Amino acid sequence: YAGAMQTIHAFGRTFSKVFAKYDVVLLSTNAKPPLPVGWMDTSAPDLSSYGERLYTFMPNTQPFNVNGSPAMSMPLAWTDDGMPIGMQFAAAPGREDLLFRLAGQIEQATPWADKRPPLS
Repeated sequence: YAGAMQTIHAFGRTFSKVFAKYDVVLLSTNAKPPLPVGWMDTSAPDLSSYGERLYTFMPNTQPFNVNGSPAMSMPLAWTDDGMPIGMQFAAAPGREDLLFRLAGQIEQATPWADKRPPLS
């Protein structure tokens, strides 16, 4: 446990250096387009590949979950079949205010409230 906590804290210090230079970091939310329902089913008897599947689908969200930096995902692009593609914005710990203001500005510039993927 102590070793794991040291690693998490070291990771947080590394990210602090990034946010000392930049207000916001922009990444894709996921590494792949939306997955079929059931692809991440955790009720399967064999979960040995679950961690790898999870990480290959969403590798960019986990660093912020671990180090405590606020992050948000916004649907700023769409696949050819109308599924949303999220872009993730992250800020330094305690800077949720920055992300809320950014989200408001982006939503005004590129509204998405009326967009819905087709139901199949």
